[in-house]
Amino acid sequence: MKLSYAWLQEHFSAQLPPANALSELITKHIAEVEGVEETAHRYANKMATTDLLGIDLGWKSTEPVPAASGQSLEGIVELADTLIDIDNKSLTHRPDLMGHVGFCRELGALLGIDWSWPPPNVSVLSGVAFPVSVHTNACNRFMAVEMSGVKVEGSALKTQARLEHLGIRSISNIVDITNHVLLGIGQPMHAFDADVIQGEIIVRNAQKGEELIALDGETYALEPTDMVIADAEKVLSIAGIMGGLASGVTKKTTRIVLECANFDATTIRKTSARLGLRSESSMRYEKSLAPEQCQQAILTAIELVLQSCRYAQMTSGITDIFQNKTPQTNILLRPEWLRQVTGLSVPDAEIEKKLMQLGFSVALSGSEFSVDVPWWRATKDIEIEADLVEEVVRMYGLDAIESSLPELQTYMPLQNSTRSFQHKARNVLSQSGWNEVMHYSFHEKTDAKNAVLVQNPLSENQIEMRTSLLKNMLADVESSLRTESKIQLFELGRTYIAPAQETEKIGLLVCSMSESPDDLFFTVKAGVERLGCISVKGVNESPNWAHPNKNGAIFNGEMAIGQIGVLHPALLPDGANGAYAEIEIQSLTATSSVTYIPVSPYPSVKRDISLLVQEKTPEGEIMNAIKQASAVIESVECLDRYADAAALGGDTKSLHMRIMYRSAEKTLKDADIEAENKAVEDILREKYNAEIR
Repeated sequence: MKLSYAWLQEHFSAQLPPANALSELITKHIAEVEGVEETAHRYANKMATTDLLGIDLGWKSTEPVPAASGQSLEGIVELADTLIDIDNKSLTHRPDLMGHVGFCRELGALLGIDWSWPPPNVSVLSGVAFPVSVHTNACNRFMAVEMSGVKVEGSALKTQARLEHLGIRSISNIVDITNHVLLGIGQPMHAFDADVIQGEIIVRNAQKGEELIALDGETYALEPTDMVIADAEKVLSIAGIMGGLASGVTKKTTRIVLECANFDATTIRKTSARLGLRSESSMRYEKSLAPEQCQQAILTAIELVLQSCRYAQMTSGITDIFQNKTPQTNILLRPEWLRQVTGLSVPDAEIEKKLMQLGFSVALSGSEFSVDVPWWRATKDIEIEADLVEEVVRMYGLDAIESSLPELQTYMPLQNSTRSFQHKARNVLSQSGWNEVMHYSFHEKTDAKNAVLVQNPLSENQIEMRTSLLKNMLADVESSLRTESKIQLFELGRTYIAPAQETEKIGLLVCSMSESPDDLFFTVKAGVERLGCISVKGVNESPNWAHPNKNGAIFNGEMAIGQIGVLHPALLPDGANGAYAEIEIQSLTATSSVTYIPVSPYPSVKRDISLLVQEKTPEGEIMNAIKQASAVIESVECLDRYADAAALGGDTKSLHMRIMYRSAEKTLKDADIEAENKAVEDILREKYNAEIR
């Protein structure tokens, strides 16, 4: 959007600051200015080369051509001007700044200079209003008036130059008047050829299949979501965007209908985007213009038509259909809160003064200000108390706010135990030969109980939310075993059980074409043990994926947190063995605690022990019993397990255990080790009837 420095100056009682200083003021307090451009000779040279003829319609200027050959056009008509270019994006929420009058209001408040935009001096005809009917709630206000005795010709050179400078092509005196109102007041207008209108004007939604040849010569297909201005027979214009070519003003026009309306911003924006047609009018309507400014706009246009055309006169009263007025907005402003959030020591009187300079009505209500928002700031602009704070601060000066760090207490964030465990699990397992996989949270339909079904599945293979991580992990086994003899996979993810239970879990899967199921079970068990202080115990009920005699529950203390077992052969490719474990992360992290024990500076001593026990005795239980037998046992490891019915007996197995002794207080001597080892053997004989070999 461009501002004319000369036009602004016409409405101030005192000299404005130079254009560059004015642009800096606007940038600081109102909007972003892209640049200042001098236009002293550009338009004068253009008009001189076209012999004062309009480009499109060939209007001759109403001003006389200089009689003296070679005389400068600039010397006769004051065409020089300075333009201030405003970035439109910075005015997104300021529809009142879509015209020069809005900037006069702002600059007057900032500079403390009196300004005026004289009201139109028009005697309104009290006759019958021009017939208009509105059939859509998207038209907030519609005003119209008929005028006759109009002579369509070129505008005064000064008017043409001003429009051209501001980026709008000069067409004729009538069209230029509507654009003059657009740029001055910020209110779009349109002039129809009255002889083309059949019956009354109708504001309605377009009908399916309707088309319009617009003023740009393009044909636009309309939809029922588009709003149009029509008569009894045809569409006259696309409401708020562009008029039709057939109803536009031409040289032959002697009667016109001036239309000034206000339309719903969303409707205009959607139609403009769909048609790919954006105009000066639609750009303004999209900002939510206030319908209250329509009256000033149409009266100004009538006054200018009467001045431009000697024999022009109003032949109807002014139609005014006002459906949706701007609601009155009242906001309570707390001065103490303003000073607190801004850090500025702004007196109450100064707050009141700044707001009143901008046109707000301010009244003291106890310790607060009751502020009435003027209609030109009440359309999606000033809505809450913080908006008023912003107005006071920008008028007071943003540079008055000192830069300082906030005096706020800081706290360490609460630890997310689940997230911490996930990081730990990834690090520990990836360093131990495990590979992480990730899958979708759904799969094909199964017979699982309490499964959650997807209402809009992407495919038949994604109908059911997973109740376990295993099913999707098994999908990787067959293809991986084609190239690898052994795979170790883990996945972190959620499982879902109806009606609304989500559980964070970790699954560990190992499969091999060469290793035995028992070896794979211990591989998974070792991975589980790396994740925390947990133990495995046998249970009566087996999960449906596990071998019925080779599975157990994973415990953290006395709480069952998962399951482990050898995979049922039916789930695996032919010849493959596998084992799997699945743990609930939240149950593990909710009860687990880590105790840090200093590393002993004294050396360790290893002792191996072989024993025969009943085959049904779990190795983990034996290892726990060994640890409890002595206070200086640092670790117990099962190195070998052997079971042969012919050599040892059908219910007997041989275990080879390695015990690590270390004291935190002294170096252990042979006599100490022998005593501790004897205590271990006694416990094994007493508790498990073990035979020490």
